[in-house]
This record gives sequence, C-alpha cells and structure tokens, in this order.
Amino acid sequence: MAFRICEIMGVQQLYLTGDCPAPPNKNIRKTARTADKTVHFTLVASTKEAAHILKEEGYTLIGIEITDESQSLHDFDFKVHQKIALILGAERFGIAADVLQEVDYCLHIPMFGKITSMNVVMAMSISLYEATKQIS
Repeated sequence: MAFRICEIMGVQQLYLTGDCPAPPNKNIRKTARTADKTVHFTLVASTKEAAHILKEEGYTLIGIEITDESQSLHDFDFKVHQKIALILGAERFGIAADVLQEVDYCLHIPMFGKITSMNVVMAMSISLYEATKQIS
C-alpha cells in the first residue's frame, strides 16, 4: 500500500529500512497495483542511514511522531522548504530516539480518540496529503 500511496501523491523516492519488505514481493505487488514498478525506492540498513543520505542531499527532515516538542502537522508550513523528506517510524516503536535527534522538525497528527497511534501507511497518507495540499 505504501508504494501506491507514494505513487498517487507524487513521491519521488521511497526509502525502505531494516527488515521492511521490498520488491519483488508478492504482498507488495498485490497492494501496489503496479506502483512498485514506477516508484523509485532505495533499501538501506537503517532509518538513521537514510536520514544521513537525505541530509547530505539537502532535504529538510520531518519526523512524524508524537513528542513533547512536536507540533501539529496542520500548523506546519511545508511551502517554505524546497526539499522535504518525511521520516516515519516502525509500527510498534515509532521513530528511534537517535533518529529523532537527526530530524529538523517533529510533527504529530492530531488525534481525537483514546488511541494515540496509527498504522505507518495511514500516518504516511495523512502526512503526504497535508504536505501536497499545501504545496500544490
């Protein structure tokens, strides 16, 4: 599903880290609906390594995570940044503390229920929607 979301939202590059499945993969092929053939992706060992690569390429790193210092996704101005990279954490553990130290901004998605976490692809979808809504 991540590949399909990235394709429809115009993401230029998807970084897959750790033990995340990567194409060719039967489950990805099923949910991607051919987006796995058009979305460029890079498989790297860790999120921290991906963050370093993106920093070197001049990206503003935006972590999507609830922290004491995070600001609402809806209050952030994406338009003032030329190149942005969204950093999302693992399903169960979020973004690791050492990676959070690398991000330029930390944003959270406002939630109004009792549960304060969501699926990574859902968080990616909401974040990409907000960013592209502002930029386009």
